[in-house]
Amino acid sequence: MNTHFPIALHALTLLAQAHEHLLTSEKMAESVNTNPVFLRRVLKALKQAEIIETRRGAGGGIALTRPPSRITLADVYRAIRAQKTLFVLHSEPNPDCGVGGNIQDVLSGYFEQAEQKLLQHFERYSIRDIIFDLPENGVPVLPTLGLQRGTAAP
Repeated sequence: MNTHFPIALHALTLLAQAHEHLLTSEKMAESVNTNPVFLRRVLKALKQAEIIETRRGAGGGIALTRPPSRITLADVYRAIRAQKTLFVLHSEPNPDCGVGGNIQDVLSGYFEQAEQKLLQHFERYSIRDIIFDLPENGVPVLPTLGLQRGTAAP
């Protein structure tokens, strides 16, 4: 697994904390401490999975498509996993070897079972759970991003 999954969770938690405010990828990238272009690649997968939506034009930005309690970690994992596999088998074991000729089939079964257990675990948690597990029950993101109630996100 690469950093896309935790970065996606970070971004979604920011969006949930911003409530009705739209956030730009630039502002979100400041919190994630990454390049906005890289963050936009992660956000693209979330948009394709219909977890977030973007609004263009003046005052535009990014928002959640549903309440944070209805976005499970499994939803996010599936959106991000579409880009990469969790476990990568080595590509060309020796087919003439007793181990090399069979190892991929055996390991694929193990890996599929592990991934199913992981998804079952992730189904139990939502973005809302992340917010509640943050210190102080989620320090409001608005002051951090320079926002005030009733203003659009820059």
